[in-house]
Amino acid sequence: MPFFLRSLEVDVGKRFTLAAAVLFLLGFLPMPLGSLATVLFFAMAIVALTDIIPRRVPSRFPPPTGFAVAACLIYFAVDAASLIIYDNRADGWIPVVASLHFLLLPILFAGLLPARMDPIKVFVRGAQIGAIVGGIIAVIQNWAGIDRAVGGMINSFPFGATAAWFACISLIGVADAGRSGRTLAAIAFSAGLTAALLSEARGAWLALPVLMVILLFYLRAQLGGRIAVIAAGGLAVIGMVVIVAASDSLRERFNETFVMFQGFEFGQADPTVLDVYSLDQRALLMAYGLEAAVDRPILGYGPQNAVAEVRARAAVDGHEIDQYGHLHNEFLTETVGNGLVGLATLLLLLAAPIVTAYRSARDSRYADRQILAVLMTTGAVLFGLTSLAFGHDITNSIYASALLVICLSAAASGPRVPRSADP
Repeated sequence: MPFFLRSLEVDVGKRFTLAAAVLFLLGFLPMPLGSLATVLFFAMAIVALTDIIPRRVPSRFPPPTGFAVAACLIYFAVDAASLIIYDNRADGWIPVVASLHFLLLPILFAGLLPARMDPIKVFVRGAQIGAIVGGIIAVIQNWAGIDRAVGGMINSFPFGATAAWFACISLIGVADAGRSGRTLAAIAFSAGLTAALLSEARGAWLALPVLMVILLFYLRAQLGGRIAVIAAGGLAVIGMVVIVAASDSLRERFNETFVMFQGFEFGQADPTVLDVYSLDQRALLMAYGLEAAVDRPILGYGPQNAVAEVRARAAVDGHEIDQYGHLHNEFLTETVGNGLVGLATLLLLLAAPIVTAYRSARDSRYADRQILAVLMTTGAVLFGLTSLAFGHDITNSIYASALLVICLSAAASGPRVPRSADP
């Protein structure tokens, strides 16, 4: 019997098959257990490959998904080229491993294609329960005196970003969820919002209002204007309760931010004043990163050399930049590392969820695919502007998992029906 079963039922009272369990766990694991989601993604891709090889890898993926598959492979290929065309080849393995999700995604996609299930429903349910557990962990960490909640991760930024994503993802499909499903969605939204705020990740805070506005347009279309207004009011109340409950942490973080900007002097920050120093370091990275990008715009310096190049340029002017792993801006990191070629592949990867969802058939899950795609792409763009989107294994896992779910749902829908032929 093949590893990925061809018949998949996820109705209440029936056991999840392993294929459904994989998607559920990809949604559940990130917030409470962090990198275990990456381990699962890689392991299942390898198992999928052993299942595919005897049956041969598909020569063509379903029409709505070809763009996403190509974008993933091209993005990985550009990073893999760092092993060949740039200096410091020994460190070239670092960006290759970091982008390995996108080489494995088409393999896992091909392995899961035969399974019959509702991938969005399964993934969203996993994200809901994961958000609840992650939110509980964040509250416990806050009570224990941890300044910035990290959930099951070691860094507050990916945890905050994940919480912001999953708070909104938890409300996908709420129109058809029934009373118990809507209650679970509301609890998951509250827990995700709580976790995002307690993480004190400013990038997540900046992204949350944008993601929630996008979500409200979706809810209006799904629930109708009047119910959507009630839902918006309910979400606002939940938000206010969460903000009040986390007021001490929020106030402290806001005060730190005000001090950061008030004390900012380019290249002059005292390393002992951590918040001001952090902003100064980011300003140095941006200024000298742009300078480096202009000097070698097409192919860049190699992703393994991007930070070293920027640090060297700053040192010439007497400024010291810490040994970071990236430039704290996804687009700048990609441009300095792989030039405009790399930036183009990044934009392809960001467009992949939206293009796949748009090109899919207008079935009952069409709107759900669209909102999942827009939330993932918008979140990745906003997180990338303030820190990184694809340079961390957990954010990579979440984005790749959501893209996988969109591709599976789109493949099940068939090709897009022309607008003139829509009923």
